Amino acid sequence: MSAETRRRHILEELTTAGRVRVAKLAIDLDVADETVRRDLVALEQDGELVRVHGGAVTALGPRTYETRLEERIQLEQDSKQRIAERAYDLLPEDGGAVLLDSGSTALALANIIAEKAATAKYSIVTNSVAAVSTFGERPDLSVFMIGGPVRSITQSVVPADAFAQLDQIRVDVAFLGTNGCSTGHGCSTPGPDEAAVKRAFIASARQRYVLVDSTKFGAEFTHRFAALEELDGIITDAAPDERLSHALHDAGTEVFFS
Repeated sequence: MSAETRRRHILEELTTAGRVRVAKLAIDLDVADETVRRDLVALEQDGELVRVHGGAVTALGPRTYETRLEERIQLEQDSKQRIAERAYDLLPEDGGAVLLDSGSTALALANIIAEKAATAKYSIVTNSVAAVSTFGERPDLSVFMIGGPVRSITQSVVPADAFAQLDQIRVDVAFLGTNGCSTGHGCSTPGPDEAAVKRAFIASARQRYVLVDSTKFGAEFTHRFAALEELDGIITDAAPDERLSHALHDAGTEVFFS
């Protein structure tokens, strides 16, 4: 396969998904990882993409694209499962109130809690329709879902009065999803409604963790919901690059590996 054909395939994948992974491209194209990396370097030099840890994202500046939850559940499944399992280890040992954001990795964590959590040990606060469905198998757990309109693309409730609804709620720990995590822009997401809810979640939690697979490092979306220093930690599947690692260290944000 020619370099031109490989690079056309890479750009097609990037247009569809918004990000690509070196390992998956190498398998799809039946070439070595290093060959893919050289292709990504060449495409970056042409202004076609921006390389990030483990792959590349589109080069269109702050991004606005968004994929459906059903599609995101199928991406990076192993990584998300490992991240969710590591997040479960960070739950308060004696039980307490846990806030779960919407998103595919948070949903993986919801599945683990529904499967493993001791009877009536945790109270769950969430805006995820999918997570509430998961907890339907555990009527012994206390589950509170904030009210408001539902975004079908993310299956999340995004009320305009999120801060008012959560103002009287205090949770021990919040686990949030993100579309991007970068040195200059912190954690970000395409939708202003989603960002507002995430900010309300952060304000209501004693401890705040973001679940972020390494494909999202370096990506920036239009709406920031948290600066790095607002987080107690990120839970991820691979080390951030040196620049982001230093920024997280300087912000006092711990990095937990799955």
